[in-house]
Amino acid sequence: MNDKHTESQVRNGTLSTLRQSIASLVAGNQYDKEATNGFIDRLRVEYFVSGNPVKSEAAKEELHRIERDLLARNFYILNIQENTHPLAALTKRKLSQLRTQSK
Repeated sequence: MNDKHTESQVRNGTLSTLRQSIASLVAGNQYDKEATNGFIDRLRVEYFVSGNPVKSEAAKEELHRIERDLLARNFYILNIQENTHPLAALTKRKLSQLRTQSK
């Protein structure tokens, strides 16, 4: 979410998958940073507290585990990476197509 959104990241394929999906759906153009940021600014963000030191490997692993657990239990339409929810397969294919078209 806090990723930088630059033309070179779009060209090089290093823009986060979340930003690729949002830009493709909202603007039909991954280069449209303004539309992407405008959408992201309106999202609800959930915070998770970890008893581990900030930016430590233990904290990263814990938050990654929480994310995987949430993805397994809930259908998050914009998440492509590690989204193994049974309903995600069709959506992931469609998002991948949209992302390819919007580059």
